[in-house]
Amino acid sequence: MILLHSLKTASRVFVRNKLNTFINLFGFSIGLTVAFLIFSYVTHELSYDQYHENSQNIYRAHINLKLDGKEKEVTVSANMIGPAMKDNIPEVANYVRMFKPINSSPTLTIKNEKYLESAFYFADSTIFDILSIELITGTKKKLLTQPEDVIISEMNAVKYFGNTDVIGNTFKDSDNKNFVIKGVYRDFPGNSHIHPGFIASALSSRIVEELRWDQANFYTYILLHEGAHIGVVENKLTELMADKVEDWMKNAGLRYTFIPITDIHLKSKADFEPESTGDLGQVYVFIAIALFILVIACINYMNLATARSLDRAKEVGLR
Repeated sequence: MILLHSLKTASRVFVRNKLNTFINLFGFSIGLTVAFLIFSYVTHELSYDQYHENSQNIYRAHINLKLDGKEKEVTVSANMIGPAMKDNIPEVANYVRMFKPINSSPTLTIKNEKYLESAFYFADSTIFDILSIELITGTKKKLLTQPEDVIISEMNAVKYFGNTDVIGNTFKDSDNKNFVIKGVYRDFPGNSHIHPGFIASALSSRIVEELRWDQANFYTYILLHEGAHIGVVENKLTELMADKVEDWMKNAGLRYTFIPITDIHLKSKADFEPESTGDLGQVYVFIAIALFILVIACINYMNLATARSLDRAKEVGLR
């Protein structure tokens, strides 16, 4: 009875003060809604690449050097550092090299039709040990182990072939290589810094045939053993390279640094990113705006409620 009576009283107050009630509730609701939308965006930006099973131990190699007296940082690295680190640095559990043409998109011939495909990558078969890739068809242990093997995203399988039952289908690239589809994987999620449409075996490319320190074409990701420190790895790699790299590389002060995969989207400022990145400063600005809107909405609500409290003093006294 008390609850019912209170509801009736509240409804009468709302009816008598329609304008004030509307302004109060509408303003507060808008403030909460806008703040919620901003925080949803911020949460998405901060969640990049955290979906990988070993995200806290995955790093990408960057080259740092001086060119024309200016410090430069690039995301691509030599095809040599992955194998060299795996063999000589105990803290490194595994690596994967990924490559795609930086300045051009390969032309694929699929069912006698030609398509430009900008998201065509080459990768080592160890990619499944580093990145969390969900397969729809295919067996990870057998994929990308032979030249011209390729796996395709679910979206592209449907786009080019009409369904995901595409194992055994073939297509050619602009070099007339005949790729055979060996598996289909779920599309990389939106909060990933890369979204490959095709991943072909790195053995399909000649640039992996000769290991060199001066051929920077690959995105190299490493997986550290649990508890290993990336600073130790960087120092050991510097020592390893000391007597192996050419003089021009030493004169340019070439060295490798490693960025956590979870920091790539918001914190990487290096050249040759595979996709556009975000801005951490912008995220902080949005957080400040959301908090400001919440504070203003609360203050506005309290001011209007206080202004109405005098009108309800008689009701409070009667109660």
